[in-house]
Amino acid sequence: MITRISDINVTGNAAGVRLEIEFPTFIFIDYLNLLKIDDEWIIVDKVYATKMK
Repeated sequence: MITRISDINVTGNAAGVRLEIEFPTFIFIDYLNLLKIDDEWIIVDKVYATKMK
C-alpha cells in the first residue's frame, strides 16, 4: 500500500487536499476540505472515490 498527497490548495484559512491510497488492484482517493481554527487544521468534510487500475 502506497499513500501520497497528490494535491494541496490553500487560501487563507481554508484548504483542499487530494489523498491517494494505492492498493494492488485499485486506488482509493479522498478529497478533504479543511479549516484552520485556532492555529490547527481541522477536516470539516470528506468525500471519496475508487479508481480501478
